[in-house]
Amino acid sequence: MADKTTDNTEISKIRKSRKPTKCYSLTDFIVTKKKNVKKRKKTFVKKISSKPVKKGKFKRKKPSTLKKKILKERIKKKLLNEEHLEKIEEVAEELEELKIEEKEVTICDQQVNQPIVKHSRNFRDYCDHFSTPEIKHYSEVVITDLFRYQTNKYQENPIKAKANRRYVVGFNEVKKFLHVERLKLLFIAPDLEKNAQIDKLVAEIKEMADKSKTPYVFGLKRRKLGFLLIKKVPISIIGIFDYQGTTENVNILLDLVKQEKLSYKNKTGQ
Repeated sequence: MADKTTDNTEISKIRKSRKPTKCYSLTDFIVTKKKNVKKRKKTFVKKISSKPVKKGKFKRKKPSTLKKKILKERIKKKLLNEEHLEKIEEVAEELEELKIEEKEVTICDQQVNQPIVKHSRNFRDYCDHFSTPEIKHYSEVVITDLFRYQTNKYQENPIKAKANRRYVVGFNEVKKFLHVERLKLLFIAPDLEKNAQIDKLVAEIKEMADKSKTPYVFGLKRRKLGFLLIKKVPISIIGIFDYQGTTENVNILLDLVKQEKLSYKNKTGQ
């Protein structure tokens, strides 16, 4: 038994001796600070498709009767323009062959040919007065003030704000409240689309306003009116119920409009 124990001890010693001996140097005992390296999180980017995904049912708005009539007139205008272009080309070819005699134009002829008031796309012929920069400025101030008052009231109490509105937008709404004689002021855009239906509506509104003695202003364009009321769509008409808080600005604006109406009548002779 003693021989076996001696053999075991010798084998264990041999096994231990096989292990490699470590050699240490002074650099192994120097302490170095590790840098604080933050592990970056992997971000997964989802590929977004070019087409926007719309949830729920998408219902298209039905166009109103007025909109349908306007679209019909636009199609008619396009067809007429195409016919006119063909005729113009034919006339131009005929004129090239003919010789036109040059005629001296006198100063009197020039004065007769020149129009007294120039109406354009931005200043239509239904306007009763000129739109000066002062009128534009005061009309902008009045609309911004009324919009601010209404938004503040809506934040306080939305039910009361809806009941006591400051203004209304659109031809149908304006006609409805003009019939009841509730409106005190109107802002009509001077650059409305050339259309028989729109011209009829404007003429009706002007007649109703004259009967109820409500003043109307042709100051700001459609895009500007929409921008002031923070709407994505251009606005053609605004009817105002109450302008308390900006009465001074309204009075100045109406005085300027009266002056411009007189100057317009003197120039046109209407």
